[in-house]
Amino acid sequence: MEYESKLNIELTSQIFSTSLESKDAYNKRCNQLLLNKKLLDLTHLKTYTIDDHETFEIDDAISLDIKDGRRIVWIHISDPSTFIPINSQIDLEARKKSTSIYLSTTTQPMLPRDLVENNFSLKAGKKTATLSISIELDNEGNILNYNIQRGFISPRYNLTYDEANELIDYAPPEENDLSELSNLLNKRREWRKVNGAIFLEQPYGRLKVIEGKQIIQITEPSMSRKLVSESMILFGTIVAKYAKKMSIPIPFRSQHRTRNTNSLIRGSHHLAILNSSIKQNLPKATTSTKAGYHFSLGLDCYSQATSPLRRYTDLLVHRQVLGTLDKMSIYSEEEISDILTSLMISHKQSIDIMREDLLSSQRNWFLKNKEKIWQTFFLRRLSKTQGVTLLYFKELEMDLACHLNSLGEWNIGDKLEIIFNDIPDSSKILSFKLVK
Repeated sequence: MEYESKLNIELTSQIFSTSLESKDAYNKRCNQLLLNKKLLDLTHLKTYTIDDHETFEIDDAISLDIKDGRRIVWIHISDPSTFIPINSQIDLEARKKSTSIYLSTTTQPMLPRDLVENNFSLKAGKKTATLSISIELDNEGNILNYNIQRGFISPRYNLTYDEANELIDYAPPEENDLSELSNLLNKRREWRKVNGAIFLEQPYGRLKVIEGKQIIQITEPSMSRKLVSESMILFGTIVAKYAKKMSIPIPFRSQHRTRNTNSLIRGSHHLAILNSSIKQNLPKATTSTKAGYHFSLGLDCYSQATSPLRRYTDLLVHRQVLGTLDKMSIYSEEEISDILTSLMISHKQSIDIMREDLLSSQRNWFLKNKEKIWQTFFLRRLSKTQGVTLLYFKELEMDLACHLNSLGEWNIGDKLEIIFNDIPDSSKILSFKLVK
């Protein structure tokens, strides 16, 4: 397909050869869009980003606008697609990667890091082009109306999750927007719950290397994380609704219905064990050009559209939506399907790289704690012939596939004490011995 967007200027990888050149090209293009009234100037809004401290791919932001007593939720996602020509060197390299690769010691970004940090990342005080959606919700969390457009924002604050939690919790009169946004999106969350959504929030652990030292970082569910999660789901919901209404071929995410999961969560005191029993019975979500029901989200249709800096399918969604807004040619359904097929291989390769790194990181952690007796809980048998079992490590807040030296007739939630026994050369599974 020849993408003939009037908004697509001749930006090549050569133009992006230095940070200064990329900034100048980006700012020049944004000014052109503003002059042509292609961007809606939203720099007057008090806009927040909420991310982990080390995040450099800041691709989402939220704002609250009050008009005639009505509270309007704004969700903004960085727009790299306008500035990266289709089939350019940068575009093809991003498609080849399919996703940013997150390792224990570093990140391999999908897009060139200097472009992300200098142009696309939503940094406080920097004016950035976005795909922005305004939404009005009623008291029950129903979507009353929405509007999708190109936006131009200047985030007021880059907050960490802890900083956002404080603003939500204390809601100072001069800075109560986040608290109001949290209340509005909690109503949307309750709406999804009524419509069958399943919430599997729990603490989770991640092994990281900071200044050469390996640590375990436990992330707890929080008000700010729920706020971000719900706003991203809402954005993906509206993009999917719009694409379905306008017959725009995009990658939709769907998940078939399954039997009632309430009966699966009785009889255990650990949230991770309850969630594991639910996840075991959930069908796998799929990506295709057909809009369909998403069971665990409680939605009629859904698309992932909030991470175009680090996920190529999201970048693809932006191109399709923005192309439609600009009344320009877009990919056909067949072309989208072909791209999704090509992405499957590269995505699997990226996932395999991250899994190899994770396994190596876990092995190093357990080798440093080789004499420690770990308190674990049985979740399920993964392979009886190979002796592979899924165990929950409470101290680490992790579910790990483990090879055990012997197997028993255990029930979900049974407590097992084990000690590390290394990784056999022929295996990619952590090996442990049961403590008698």
